Amino acid sequence: MPRRKFRPFIACPKCNWQPAGGEEWQCSCGHTWDTFSTAGQCPNCRHQWQDTQCLGCFCTSGHAAWYRQPNPAGSWYIISPN
Repeated sequence: MPRRKFRPFIACPKCNWQPAGGEEWQCSCGHTWDTFSTAGQCPNCRHQWQDTQCLGCFCTSGHAAWYRQPNPAGSWYIISPN
């Protein structure tokens, strides 16, 4: 089984589930891809998704809220993907 790239700076804002990286999200055009590799834009039809559904808790959150970075105190800042 191939290893997936681990990205600790991307996590669901509601349950903290972290995607492993891979083609897991599907656009309304039918294309399947890793939404975090394109900041939420479908590479097939170029639709820019503003929300992303978590594959852990199935809740939907704004795509930008998934991107985080640690601060010195050990908590997380939310950062923009662009």
